[in-house]
Amino acid sequence: MKRSLTTTTFLPALISAVLLGGCAGPHAIGYALAPLDGPPVKYTTPVQVRTLGDRRPATERFEPDEAREYSFYSRDRIFNEPVAEGITRMLQLELANSGIEVTDEANYFVGEKPYLRIAGDILHFHVTCKELPVDTMQQGVQTLWRREQYAVRVSLRIKMIDTLSRKLVMQRVYTSSDAAAVRSIMIEVQPGNEKNQQPEVRAWQKAGDESAIQLLNEHLKNVLVRVRQDVVKQLTPQQ
Repeated sequence: MKRSLTTTTFLPALISAVLLGGCAGPHAIGYALAPLDGPPVKYTTPVQVRTLGDRRPATERFEPDEAREYSFYSRDRIFNEPVAEGITRMLQLELANSGIEVTDEANYFVGEKPYLRIAGDILHFHVTCKELPVDTMQQGVQTLWRREQYAVRVSLRIKMIDTLSRKLVMQRVYTSSDAAAVRSIMIEVQPGNEKNQQPEVRAWQKAGDESAIQLLNEHLKNVLVRVRQDVVKQLTPQQ
């Protein structure tokens, strides 16, 4: 019988996995976890988190032809690990960080204690960025505002099963999304100096890609925090 992974042993291992990642792509799935308010809480019921199913549309997993219109278009190959594994790890981290004993998918036995099993599907995990250039004139100097149109959506379907009664105790879809156009940076355009602008443009593009992934991870955090809050409610005895 495999032993369950406690918060003490499980959390550091997961943090290392999230921070180090693999070599499939440059961007990591994850965000920094902050200590929760109030004194530490230990819950008596373990929680098993099975790897979430990947139900994203194909256009979110692979780059379609229309992706050429975007300055940034997220797809599987840009991430340093499979999306389902990365999001599942972050869900496990959220739960372990709140004091829950978390077990992995392969550990189907958690001693003699009943446990809560969590499974579900990833419906959306996607961010795009499209450049919207606008020419302006200021004090006779031709400048270019680099404006970006961001669109992001994260959506998970989560279900919780009480393994003692074998009953479905909760099933819910959690979604976080946004779309906005923002001014990013203003670049001077000088005739005959286009080549000198290229390093700055490339540096900005790299920073813009990182900003897009950071935005995607922020929406992932919004979703997983709400999942964690609902799991804690299920584990908290009714007064």
